[in-house]
Amino acid sequence: MKNNNRSLRIKLSIFINISLLICMSVLLYLVYYSSVIKVGPIYIPVDGVTIEILDINEYLRSYKVTIVLLMFAIVIIDTLITYFILGKFLKPLETLSLHMSESAFPNKIHIKSKDKEVSILINSFNHMIDQLNESFERQKMFSSHIAHELRTPLAIMKTNISVYKKKNPSYDEIMDKLDNQINKLTQLIKKIFELSEIKKVKLDENVDVFSLFEDILYDLDLLSKEKQITINKNYIDGHYYVKGSYMLLYRAYYNLIENAIIYNKKEGHVDINMEEEDNKILIFISDTGIGIDSKYQEFIFEPFYQIDKKSERGLGVGLSFSKSIFEHHGGSIELVNSEVGTKFKTVLEWR
Repeated sequence: MKNNNRSLRIKLSIFINISLLICMSVLLYLVYYSSVIKVGPIYIPVDGVTIEILDINEYLRSYKVTIVLLMFAIVIIDTLITYFILGKFLKPLETLSLHMSESAFPNKIHIKSKDKEVSILINSFNHMIDQLNESFERQKMFSSHIAHELRTPLAIMKTNISVYKKKNPSYDEIMDKLDNQINKLTQLIKKIFELSEIKKVKLDENVDVFSLFEDILYDLDLLSKEKQITINKNYIDGHYYVKGSYMLLYRAYYNLIENAIIYNKKEGHVDINMEEEDNKILIFISDTGIGIDSKYQEFIFEPFYQIDKKSERGLGVGLSFSKSIFEHHGGSIELVNSEVGTKFKTVLEWR
């Protein structure tokens, strides 16, 4: 969204110089008012010859013009000086704002300022971040504990259903439905647990991006052939390494490519394009499927969000899971405009 607000620096400069202009205008009026008396020229006789030594009226006219020009010159110079000085005074706030916008949430700000007001603002912001982090950690711990506690009763229910099916074959259809729902709950709890554990995974591996994608495509080869989907690869030359976790990146990109295959049209294709830009590797994954309606696009990275609420396929956590992985690696993922199908762009720093 475009920001139409004027900067505080410009507002203060305009205010100060309007005040100065008013004061100068009052002074100018007083000068005009004090010089309304008409005085004729002064003549002095010298050896029978009269010499005009001063024309007061002409002098006053010249004086008024000089005053006006001087006033405008002072206003212009003062405007520039005020703007420059205010820039110096407001520089700490500008630095603080830039640091806040560039810092990955929820990181605290670690900059020092000699200005009392700015220091108070930094401390207040860091205190708020501490409170938010505590809240997030409590939420993660709660989700992790709930997921852990639900695993055991679901496993017991699944075992009992299997035993019951063997003893009572006539109830197979009902038992199968119950079994499917338990499987879905089990997968959901597994995903909740994994989401809460992502931040704990160490990023200490040198992951070869080329080998990573070759492994993923090898594992998805049967699915792509079954769906009659063609995989088009456009890799950049050479091997690029990313500092991180092979397991997490594998799962993130596996999920994106698997979705591109599953939700594609028959005999469609999936395009994987890699680009290198400013020590970053950009990877685009696009398909020729039905795409995602614009009214749903802003929600697709939210946990447990499903476009088709009645769908039995998926839990709505795949894209959220992938996004968390990329953010944990200091990267990003976004949905980009595409004329056909769906197109994702991921960004990671390579080493």
